[in-house]
Amino acid sequence: MRPEAFVGAKVNEQLDDQARVFLNGPAGAKISKSGSKATMTVTKVMDWFDDDFNDWGGGVVPFATKFLNADKKAQLAGAKVKVEFYDYDWNLNDWKR
Repeated sequence: MRPEAFVGAKVNEQLDDQARVFLNGPAGAKISKSGSKATMTVTKVMDWFDDDFNDWGGGVVPFATKFLNADKKAQLAGAKVKVEFYDYDWNLNDWKR
C-alpha cells in the first residue's frame, strides 16, 4: 500500500515508484545467472498482460529492467535473459475463506 493517494499531477511518477518498489521487493523480480544466461522470474500478471508490456514497455525484460536496482541490473547485463513467471495462487481469490 502506498502511503499516499494516486493523484493526476504526479501519477506517472507514483506508478514508476510503485513498479520500482514491487520489482525490487520480496515478491518482485528474482534473477538467477549462469554464465551468459540469466533467468528473471516475475509476477504472472506480466504473462497475462504481455501485450501491454510489449506495447508500452518494449517487453517484460526492458520494462522490468528500467525499474530494477543496480544489483539486479548488473546480473542481467550482457546476458541472454529467459523470463519465467511465479505460479499464481488462485486460492487468494476464494471468497469463501
